[in-house]
Amino acid sequence: MNHAAKRHPALKLGLTVIAMRQHGPHIAKILARQALAEAQHLHVRTGVVGFDIAGPERGNPPHLFRSSYEIARKGMLG
Repeated sequence: MNHAAKRHPALKLGLTVIAMRQHGPHIAKILARQALAEAQHLHVRTGVVGFDIAGPERGNPPHLFRSSYEIARKGMLG
């Protein structure tokens, strides 16, 4: 991605880390923290720009993942 960004400066690139609901809120929280750490580490390069939680909501309602979203929000991840 860094190579492509240098060759095509008008191109906007970034990674979104996606946690799967079925893996549970604890894993999502770990991934949110890791996404934030990577985003801060690569702040001058192309890297992590967002965090998402995907998968079936049945049995895994959004409120279970509140702390993961808070970590991402405080870290200014999209």
